[in-house]
Amino acid sequence: MNPRKGKMQKIYDFFKKEIDEGRYSYGELFPTEAHIAQQFNTSRPTIAKALNLLKEEGYVTRKAGYGTAVVKQINKDKLDEYRLGTIIPYLKDTEIFEPIFGEIAQQANNKNFSLAIDENNFSLMWGGNNFIEGQGHEYALQIAKKYIDQKVDGVFFSPLEFSEQAHDINLSICEQFNNANIPMVLLDRDFTPFPQSSSHDLVSMNHIIAGYEVAKHLISLGCKDILFLSTPNVANTISQRVIGLNIAAQEESSHISVKMITTANTPKDTVDLIIKEPNLCSLICYNDAAAAKLIPEFLERGIKIPRELKVTAFDDVKYAQLLSIPLTTYRQPCIEIARAAVNILIERVKHPETPPTTHQINGKLIIRQSTVE
Repeated sequence: MNPRKGKMQKIYDFFKKEIDEGRYSYGELFPTEAHIAQQFNTSRPTIAKALNLLKEEGYVTRKAGYGTAVVKQINKDKLDEYRLGTIIPYLKDTEIFEPIFGEIAQQANNKNFSLAIDENNFSLMWGGNNFIEGQGHEYALQIAKKYIDQKVDGVFFSPLEFSEQAHDINLSICEQFNNANIPMVLLDRDFTPFPQSSSHDLVSMNHIIAGYEVAKHLISLGCKDILFLSTPNVANTISQRVIGLNIAAQEESSHISVKMITTANTPKDTVDLIIKEPNLCSLICYNDAAAAKLIPEFLERGIKIPRELKVTAFDDVKYAQLLSIPLTTYRQPCIEIARAAVNILIERVKHPETPPTTHQINGKLIIRQSTVE
C-alpha cells in the first residue's frame, strides 16, 4: 500500500468516526491542517486529500482562510450509543457510591437493559479516583475539563463536600458543563443550601424521610433526648435529615428534646463532648463511618450500648453489621438511585428543554443491636 494513501485513509477514517459519533457538532471547526499534520506526523497535502474526501461525501465544508467546518448533522436519537461520564470524588471513601457506580456500569455493559430508555445504549467513561487529600478539588476540575474536551453527552456528578472550598468548586464545575451544553445529574446531594436547589436534575435518597424514621424508632424506644452528630462543611443532606428528625419530635405529645452537635478533632474529643450532654439517651450520627469510630470509644469508657446509649446512623455500609455492636442504620437505596439516574440523564440528553427534576427514593431502616438488645 502507498504509505501516503494509508495515512490519508487513517485521517479520513478518524474524522469520519468523530463526526458520526457526534464528537463534532454542526458548524464546528476542525483543528488547522498544520495541527492535524503534527498530530498524524504527515504532510499537509495528505491532510488536504483526506478532508477533501470528507467534503465530497457531505461531511464538511472547506473555505480558504476560514478552515474546515462540519456540515453533517447528527440526530442523537439515532445514535447507537450515548457517552456518559462520571465524577464521583469519594468512590473509595464512601461505600454507598460503590454500588451506585457499579449498577450504572452494569447498565452500560448490558446492551439489552431497558427501563425508560427504549433502545438507547450508553458507554460509561470514568475519570478515575485520584482524589488525594488536598488535591481532590483540582483533580475534579481536571476531569470536568477532560469530559468537556471529549464532548461527552452527559455526566453523573456527586458534589464535593467536607471542605470550605467545596461549594465554589462544585459551582465552577457545574457552570463549565452548563456553558458546554452538557447535562448533568447530581447523585445523592445538591450543592446549594437547602431548601434552595440548583438547575440540575438530582437523584437521591429521601433524606427527610430517613431522618424522620430514625427519630421515630428512637422515640418508640422511650428516648426523650436525641442528639444529632454532624460535621463541618458536610452536604445539605444533613439539614434535610434534621428536618425529618424535628417533624418526628413535634408529632409526639410528650416533649422531645433535639440537639445538634459537631464533631471535634478526634473521635476521643467528640465523645468527650457527647458525654457532657445531660440526660444523654440516644445519638444519631451523620453516617455509619462516624458511628463506627465512636462506638469503641463509648465502650472503652464503660458506656453500655444500647442500654445506656442508643446509637444510629445512615447508609448501611457493609461493615455496619460487623461492628462489635452491630449498627442500627438507614439503608441507602443505591441500586434504585443508579437506575433512576441513568434514565433521567438519558432523557435529559434527548430533551434538554424540560425543567430539572428532583427524584427522591425511600430507603429502609435496618434495626440492629446498637438500639435494641
